[in-house]
Amino acid sequence: MNVVFTLFNWKRCTECGKRFILSEPKQCVLCKKILCSSCIGELEDRYPFYLWSLGDKPNIDYYGKLLCKSCVIKLEQSPENTCFCERYEAALLEHGKIKVFPSSYHGKLKIDASVPPKKLVSRLVPDRSIIEKAFQVSAIMLGYDLVYDVFYNKETAWDGNYQYKVYQGVGIAAKKLASN
Repeated sequence: MNVVFTLFNWKRCTECGKRFILSEPKQCVLCKKILCSSCIGELEDRYPFYLWSLGDKPNIDYYGKLLCKSCVIKLEQSPENTCFCERYEAALLEHGKIKVFPSSYHGKLKIDASVPPKKLVSRLVPDRSIIEKAFQVSAIMLGYDLVYDVFYNKETAWDGNYQYKVYQGVGIAAKKLASN
């Protein structure tokens, strides 16, 4: 009887109450709650259109760590992170103003040589429009107003028997030359 009871005595997610049958429980690094995969995430999941490789991260101590949603909100509201969060929200609203030029563009671009350009590299994503938006948002947050020389590497990924295409983008963020 005890063996049967322990086999069916699964832990539950402290947020939604879901039982862990086949999935592995996760633990928030801040509050130590045991959570399921839908109730826990990483800080970068809240900012999908920012290129995390650039280094400007909200609270770098928790970057890449698993956090519950309430701890992510607490981190966002802390004084050292409000500036990043506000800049990200503003960049999301303004991202359409940044022009993106492919590497095949042969026109002339007036680039300010006094401001060093920044190389942008995206993660692998299923759609190239996600990369373009990430480049635009990241350029705004870094103080640039132009992205050029953009090209996409296409790869094939597998998920079981399902084969699909993923893309990684590379581009250069720069500052336009101020017109008189």
